Amino acid sequence: KKGMKGIKKKDLAKALYGNDSKQNLTKLQRNITQPLKKTWQAIDWFDKEDKVGRSDWIFLTDEGKYLRFVLKNEETY
Repeated sequence: KKGMKGIKKKDLAKALYGNDSKQNLTKLQRNITQPLKKTWQAIDWFDKEDKVGRSDWIFLTDEGKYLRFVLKNEETY
């Protein structure tokens, strides 16, 4: 998936919770990434065959980009 921009799950956990411990990665998965993927279909992650190294990468889908646009622009709500 060349050209796709994303963030490592560990880096996202560090940004949100201060570190990337297993507990914080689980909290990230349960509270943020699962609802965004299953309910909102706003994010996705690279399939195992597309992964580079051992890191899991998260990226915005088209729905996620639209949701970000709506939340960022006050005139849309």
